[in-house]
Parts: sequence; structure tokens; C-alpha cells
Amino acid sequence: MLKILKIFEYEGPCICFIVNQLGRRSKNKDYLIIDLRQNSFSLDLSSVPPKTPKKLNTATSQILRKYIGQSIISAITSRTSPTIYTLTFHQNKILLPKMMIVEGSKPPRLNLVDTENNVSLLRFGCAGTFTKRKAWLPDAPSHTKIEDMLDQILEAKREQTSSVDSNHSHKPSDDIPSGQKDLKRKIKRRIKTLNKSYQNHEKALPSESDIDIARQIAEKSLDQKRSETMGACKFSPEMDKRMDTDTLFRSFKRKKRSRIEGIKQLELTASLIADLERYLSKCEKEILSQDEIDAIHLKFNLKKSTQNKKIQNTRLPFRTYRSSSGQPILVGKQASDNDLLTKKAKSNDYWLHTATGSGSHVIIRNNKKNQALPPATFKEAAILALHFSSLRNDERGEVYLTTRKNLKKTKDLPPGKWRLLRSETIFINYTQEELQRILKTLKQ
Repeated sequence: MLKILKIFEYEGPCICFIVNQLGRRSKNKDYLIIDLRQNSFSLDLSSVPPKTPKKLNTATSQILRKYIGQSIISAITSRTSPTIYTLTFHQNKILLPKMMIVEGSKPPRLNLVDTENNVSLLRFGCAGTFTKRKAWLPDAPSHTKIEDMLDQILEAKREQTSSVDSNHSHKPSDDIPSGQKDLKRKIKRRIKTLNKSYQNHEKALPSESDIDIARQIAEKSLDQKRSETMGACKFSPEMDKRMDTDTLFRSFKRKKRSRIEGIKQLELTASLIADLERYLSKCEKEILSQDEIDAIHLKFNLKKSTQNKKIQNTRLPFRTYRSSSGQPILVGKQASDNDLLTKKAKSNDYWLHTATGSGSHVIIRNNKKNQALPPATFKEAAILALHFSSLRNDERGEVYLTTRKNLKKTKDLPPGKWRLLRSETIFINYTQEELQRILKTLKQ
């Protein structure tokens, strides 16, 4: 049995049920595809979504979600002459009074039926979508053989999966180098981007009929100019605007040139997609050497992963020390780091800086608003402010002490300079033993 997860409609027309096989441990999703095109009418269970490019959200998919969404496909029967598939549904172990009949007529059509009231709720196919309720009568008994297809479809799906697993059993995923996995991911992403670009260029490409119309308009405008007739000739909105002949001919040539160049670009894109798919297939079947991986990167200009480099080059703009009371003390490294450190500080965090000369900004994290910090913490932070300043050899000096909310940065101030609105000044003396005891608390 198949649990319906989602229902979509694709261009074609085509209905796709995203399903999960009940009783199977694997969480991989499958696609039950009902293709209603005349030349490719079929009902199939696949591991990949339909190849049609455009997904639609119309009344058809909404009605199907309303009546049979999140239900279970309990049986799929088929009969021949003509081909008819019948799907029945269960929900909470109760048979739903809904039935889907897929007919391989000309053209094929899908019919959602309410078996309790003998009413057709939806009729869908190449002719369009019809939602007006219509009386439905069951078909008369037929001697045509009726087969239960669901078990056959699931068995074919299991055989296909086992054959794929056996074909790839010689290549465990653990043996594939990480560089090759990264290459496969980039090739897939590039193929997806190029396919989207191909579709957008194809839509924007001027059609031959548009070019012919532009040429006819330009020629008629030229004939009108030569004959110097004064009548109102309405060939198109462009003529209504009284555009001159030169402009019309330029428009015609521009469209023609755009189509020629667009076709060339589409051919190049299609060729590139084919090359990428060939290399993707090679990556999935073989284990490549590092030289081959680098050559593919270079050929298609695929950017190498810089994630590890970014991690290595990431540095903090401050040093972190720990006070005797356990409070973190942050010390900026340079002028730009001082700006970043002070900007990121909270309004109630304490800020210290030497009163004379240049030096690092020092921040004491204050997580508790109404609780005063011990005096020893302020002294240790002041020692760090003097040590990382131009007064580091004096072992004494004055230090500004305030909170972050009393600082202001304006555009005219250079990096590291801030406007101090209010502060107090403290004077301290310290020894080398006190300094070394604080420096040992540096967090690596």
C-alpha cells in the first residue's frame, strides 16, 4: 500500500503523487506518475519526479488534495480494451467513498468519483479541467480480465532497487574521496542553474511570427511613406503611435538579431549541459584521481571549496580573559577591532580605556543589570587597559570607567576613537605579579 504525502500537477497534463511505501524501513520517497498525454499514456511508480519542466497549482491538484490527500492507495486495478486504471483509497483503515478512474481513451482522462452518491467530482485531461458535478453510473459488468496492479508495481520497484544496489555494490560510498563528492554536488548545482537559464532564454526568445509581423509593419510603413498617403493606416499599435520607418526597421532587425544570437546561446548551453551530465555520470561510476578532479574544476570553472580556509582564517577581534570573580574581560586587538568590540557590547557592559595616550578598549561583560561587580574585577580590567596601551611600562596610570550607553560614535571620528559622554576616572598601581596572574587567564 502507498501512503499519499503530496499531490502535484505538471504540464502535460500529468498528475504526480509523492508516496511512501507502508511497511518499508527506508524513508525514501517515490513518485506515482499518471501521464495523461496521448502519445505517452501510462501509470508508473518511479524514484525520480516527472521530467516535465513546470509544476502547476491549479484547481485539479487542490480538489485532489481536498478529497484524497493524506490517504492510502490500497488497490490499483487495470483492464484492457480500452486501458482503464482504477485506484481505491483508505483512511484510518476505512474505505473512502472515493474512486479514481484513469481511462486511456482518446484523449486520456482522469475521473474522480464519489461512489456513495454516484457523482463525478472532477474530470481532467488534455481538454481541460471540469469541476461541475455530474451523475456517474458504474460500468456494466465486462468479461475483460481485471488485474490487481499494485502488487506488481511494488514488486517491479523492489527488483529495480535491488538491481541498482547490486550494480553499485562494488563502489561503497565510503571509498569515494570527499573531493569527488564535492565535485558531484557542484556539477549537479551547475546543471540545475543552466537548465533554469535555458528555460528563461527560451521563453524570452522572439518567435518567428513576431519577426515576420515586425518586418511587415516596417515594409507597410515604408510603402505608406513612399506613396505619401494621408489616410489613417492601422496595422498595429506601433503604427498608431506614428513611429517613423527607421525606428520600425531597427526594431525588426533587433528582433531578428536577438533570435539568431539567442539560438546560438541556447545551443552552447545545451552542449555545456550535455558535457556536465557526461562528467556527472563518470563521477557516479568511477573513482577519480585528484588530478582528474582538478582538471574538471578547471574546465568548467567550478569554484573550489573555501569553507576550510574561511574557518582557518577566522579570528576574533578581541582577547578574552577571566577575572578572579569569573567575569569575562574582553580586550580589543587594534583600532578597527576596538570599534567592533564596542559596537557589539550591551548598554550595561562596562567600558575601560587609558585616560592618556592610545590603547585597547576593554569590556567587562555584565549579565546581571542590578548586581554590582566586585572592585577587584574593575582593578583587573584597568590593569589590562594600561598593559595594552602606550603606558604599559609605567605600571601605574589613570583609566576611564563607564558603561557602553555613555559612548557615542560619529562619522567624523577615525577608527578606535569614540565620544565619551560621561565617565569616572580611577587611578591604580599594580605589580608584575598581579599582571602575570591576569594574563595567565587568557582563553585560547
